[in-house]
Amino acid sequence: MASKVDKSDKEEPKAQAVTTPLAAASVSGTTSGDGEALRKLVIVDIPIDQCEMDPLNPNKETGEKFSTLVSMIADAGFLQPIVVRPVAQDRYRIVMGAHRWMAAKKLGYASVPAVVRADWSETDARTWMVKDNIVKGELDTEKFTALTRVLMQEDQLDYDLQAA
Repeated sequence: MASKVDKSDKEEPKAQAVTTPLAAASVSGTTSGDGEALRKLVIVDIPIDQCEMDPLNPNKETGEKFSTLVSMIADAGFLQPIVVRPVAQDRYRIVMGAHRWMAAKKLGYASVPAVVRADWSETDARTWMVKDNIVKGELDTEKFTALTRVLMQEDQLDYDLQAA
């Protein structure tokens, strides 16, 4: 999927459908064998220079952890796509996977595999960013405080973040 820089490679982004379980109420009519609702997520290769980090992303990573991530992607490629949302024509803001994107840049990738969530508002995306970083990340306290303050001002911070 993600590719190294090749100036002659001007192909259109390739898409791959991935089926994933979701809450039954979110999808109607399509179920797996056990009755669980399914929704297809499409993974596309997005040019790396069309992505940008959210300035309020509260996740921080040590140099040692980042070096390990770079080595893992160099060895195995991308095993998990980043998640982005469109912010302008051919511009995407990273919701999840900013460090994977930075590792891809360091490795000279021309593109990264991504799930595009055009259905998410900025508030939706930032709420998911908070949830994801609570579960997986090491938080930058200052950025986390700024991000939660923005969500509280928009009256969008819900208390089920504790469940994340």
